[in-house]
Amino acid sequence: MKAYLVTLLLFLTLPFISTAQGENNICNFGFQANRVINFNTPVPSVDELVNIPTNQSHWASTVCYPNGSLRFFVRFQYNFFGVPEFYVFDAAGNGIVGSEDLLTDAGLIDYSMPVVIPRPGNSDQFYIFHSVDYGLYYSLLDMSLNGGAGGMVPGEKNVQIAPPGSIFTRLITPVRGCNGTWLVIRSQIADEFYSYKVSASGIDTHKIVSHSGAYPPGDYNYGGTLKASPNGAYLSVTGWSAVELFNFERCSGKIKLTGSLDTTGNPPLFPGAGTVLPSHSRFTGVGFSPDNTKLYVTKNRNINFMIAPGELFQFDLNQPNFSALVASRTLIIANQPSIFPNLATCDLVGENPLGQIKTGPDNKVYIDNGSYTCLDTAFVPLGYNPGPAFHVLDNPNAAGLACLPVLNRIKSPLSVEFYMSGDGGESYLQNDIVYTNPLPDTLFGRHIVPACFSDSLILAVDQDKECLLWDNGSREYNRVVYENGKYAVTYFKDCVYHSDTFLVSFVATPFLTVINQSCAGTNTGSIAAGNLNGESVPFNAIWYDAAGATLKNSSQNIADTINGLATGTYTVKLTYQSGCDITLFATISSYPAPVVSASPADTTIRYGDSIPLQAAGALLYVWSPATFLDTVIGALVWAAPLQPTIITVLGIDENGCGDTGIVSIDIDYTMPSMVPNAFSPNGDGLNDIFKIEGISYQRIKQFWVFNRFGQCVFSTSDPTKGWNGTQNNNPCDVGTYHYLIELELPDRSSKTYKGDVLLIR
Repeated sequence: MKAYLVTLLLFLTLPFISTAQGENNICNFGFQANRVINFNTPVPSVDELVNIPTNQSHWASTVCYPNGSLRFFVRFQYNFFGVPEFYVFDAAGNGIVGSEDLLTDAGLIDYSMPVVIPRPGNSDQFYIFHSVDYGLYYSLLDMSLNGGAGGMVPGEKNVQIAPPGSIFTRLITPVRGCNGTWLVIRSQIADEFYSYKVSASGIDTHKIVSHSGAYPPGDYNYGGTLKASPNGAYLSVTGWSAVELFNFERCSGKIKLTGSLDTTGNPPLFPGAGTVLPSHSRFTGVGFSPDNTKLYVTKNRNINFMIAPGELFQFDLNQPNFSALVASRTLIIANQPSIFPNLATCDLVGENPLGQIKTGPDNKVYIDNGSYTCLDTAFVPLGYNPGPAFHVLDNPNAAGLACLPVLNRIKSPLSVEFYMSGDGGESYLQNDIVYTNPLPDTLFGRHIVPACFSDSLILAVDQDKECLLWDNGSREYNRVVYENGKYAVTYFKDCVYHSDTFLVSFVATPFLTVINQSCAGTNTGSIAAGNLNGESVPFNAIWYDAAGATLKNSSQNIADTINGLATGTYTVKLTYQSGCDITLFATISSYPAPVVSASPADTTIRYGDSIPLQAAGALLYVWSPATFLDTVIGALVWAAPLQPTIITVLGIDENGCGDTGIVSIDIDYTMPSMVPNAFSPNGDGLNDIFKIEGISYQRIKQFWVFNRFGQCVFSTSDPTKGWNGTQNNNPCDVGTYHYLIELELPDRSSKTYKGDVLLIR
């Protein structure tokens, strides 16, 4: 079997570039809903959206225009007082009509950040995903409604797409797909992820289920994070025990586990015991570098109930295999301590965890420093975190410390108080606003794939292709083909749709088969050679015997056969117009002759009877003559001859060799017992007539009845008539009478039967 690798060198692979520009320039985070990181300034800063009312809701998202200015703001928090409250605001802080009754229990039961996904092809519509009781809902915002003031689209508000109790609403992320955006969320009832596609036609509420994940659902029940790489090719999720990396198929929404990068975390409870471990650790934040080649993870630990410095690790996704990827784990940042209140003083030193991770629109990576301090920023000594701030990686695409970590780059001004993690890394950073491009034009490829004397060919497509589909419905990367023809495959490569055609033209390894061996004492062997599957490919065949003498020279299109061969070895050379040639060998052997028997060999049956005849010693049987047989084919037949007959059976074995068996059948014409020995002609309807019963093949020549004096009292040759016990219409005396019957048999011989009959009144 030969293999042909689809390299597609003639194609220019287009990079997948988002149309988004400044839509993520304002990023919500922290405890106050109107606290944001502002990337519109030359140096990103912490700001307050003064027009947006604050309600100490952590669960909020902002959406900007392409120029970076605020377009609208979404915040969720359970309404404890039942007073109508807007959940979506325009840039001026005005509540958007219809948003006051969106479903949420954020802050009561569920801890979920709203996810906003722009509708592709419509710059005014946005899907807002929100949750109640660990179930997922969506509502559609249209900023063109109400004269441009915006409004919720009727009929597409509070639409449930995942039932309550089914998902981890913390583990939710938008993912850039091909010709659309995916919303991916982790199930809390099974080791599954659910993917929902948002495209120009709307949201497909039919979930794509991926059975993936190495840990039970409970491992993700607190503080984990789910993030997608900027290009959407990878997903990573953190939990108590590990950091997992997944491949994401952007055209189908399917997720496949690559493996666990770090398994050094441990939950705070003994399994099944409920006892708090004094030392435990977990993984919190996760994020990717802008070029999708580096993965960053924050890990936080408690040692003897005391917070240890949070750590930031890097994994290099450029490694050649998964083992090397795991081994690339590099410590980038060990967090600094802070100074906390100590009763009436401000001098208590404590360690800080690290929070979540944000890839900024400036292509830098930001990490929540997880800190709080009671000191004014100006009085914080070196080596300590100056309260809430973000560390930054200035060159996050580089491996190791070349990523250039800088501590506390973004600090809070005194006028803007904000709460960041402070407790295990809960940063409440919003998800990115993900935009996708429409698909570019389809790229077509045509490949001519020759092969010579191969019975099969593997068309192999590179493993980096997605949503691969062959014209036979197969989705395998390798396709085995056996015939000349045209084979087509479509797939996505970096979200560019490809359609390739392969013209396969090859001469398959020709067949050589012995059709018949030679039966003993005969020249009945035959051999055939030619093209598989009846293909018409012209060739020349030259046949040779064991001594090298040419037996036959023939040109054919499909197959050639040579007959009348004795036992021995034969050679054929096949030469094709393409220049391919091959020499094949075959041996004719001698079959043992079959021994056919038929039973019973000699037998006698009564005239009119039938008898089964059984043949043995072969595979197929033919009987003759057919005149007296129920069938002429088969090992078992029934014969009913009316005269002595010899029947033969020809048996042919599985090799085509034959033998004959013989059966001789004689006929017994003996008359059966068909004359009664008494009758009572008294008119009671029972035994009133003395006659011959059961006449079939015999003909009655004469039937006489005599009294004891030798006088004939009745005679007939009609088989339907009998004696009624009278003579000349006068009743005869009771007593014994004598009968004489003369019958003619089918062979025209005659037979006479005598006997007595008793007349009873």
